[in-house]
Parts: sequence; structure tokens; C-alpha cells
Amino acid sequence: MSSWPKFMVLIVYILSSVGAAERATYKLLNAYEECRSGTKNVRQHDSKLSYRVILGNEPKPFDCHYEFEMYYKNARKNYGFHVYFEDLQLTNGDYIQFGRDSLSGLVNYESPRYSGNKSNLSYLEMEDFEFDLWIKIKNTSYKPKLNLTITIVKKNCNKDEGRWRNCPNHNFCVHKDFFCDGYHNCPKR
Repeated sequence: MSSWPKFMVLIVYILSSVGAAERATYKLLNAYEECRSGTKNVRQHDSKLSYRVILGNEPKPFDCHYEFEMYYKNARKNYGFHVYFEDLQLTNGDYIQFGRDSLSGLVNYESPRYSGNKSNLSYLEMEDFEFDLWIKIKNTSYKPKLNLTITIVKKNCNKDEGRWRNCPNHNFCVHKDFFCDGYHNCPKR
């Protein structure tokens, strides 16, 4: 009889571990430590992974180029990316910029440059299965800040669909495990 409660605890532990392994996750990218200047740093994405891009505590000249791409390229027609600006403080000509390039590597779209003191902004990439992020820091007389959340979204999703949940006031969804987790995976209203 005494082994029965221990067995039940073991079963509950195993089942909760399996559920946790299937949940959506965040990968933190400290651009100062992680991004090599002069190189396109490619990161692959799936619907259960959201990247958090930050700058660490060391103000230094920096020229970073990330490319975020969907792991399953055949899904590009149905999915896009949402980038949420948690915090952006860049001055004196420093900026971040988004874009798209062709298979040959030529840039065929560039967003406006984002700088200044900004938060609660969104950038949406709904045209391609990848997008580029450039981070340019030249001035070291201040402490630049960057905190972005990058999430794959399902386009044209007007209601909750299985593992996808509708973003309020938008016609796209994000993976259901990203809701109510303390981060902004949907644009703010």
C-alpha cells in the first residue's frame, strides 16, 4: 500500500515533464555576446520558439546582422513574424532596421530605421519566410538598450484553432502557449 502513493507521484511527475517539453519556449540572444560583426547570423524558428533579442551592459561599437527564418520553408504562405519592441533606446545615429533579401542575398526591402526612445511598437513581416535585422551602434557615450520579442504568427486566423490562439484585434494567431506568459507576442491594442 505504501508504494501506491509514490507510484502516483512518479506518474504525475512524468506526465508534467512531457507536457513541459512540448510547451513553447524563449531563446535569449544577447546580441553583444552572440552576434558576430560582418557575418549574417542565421537563426531558425518554429511556432513554439520565440526569440528575445537584447543588448547587454557593455556599450561598444557594434554592427550586427541577424536573419530569422522559419524552420519549415514550405509553410511560408500561411505564416509570418511579429516583432515586439519591449524597449528601444538608441541615440546619435544608432539604429535597428528590418528587411528582406532575395536568394542571391541582395536586399529588396528595408524598413525605416528605428532609433530614439521607443516601446510598445510592432513590426510585422508577412511577405516572406525570413527577415533580416540589422543593429548598428557607433556611439559609445551612452548605454544603448534593445529588447525585442520575435514570434511566428499564423496569418488569416480569425478564431482560435487548436494549438493556435487568436491575437486580440488582429486576424492572426500565435501558439497558444505564448498567451499570459509575461511577454508580448501579440501587438498591444
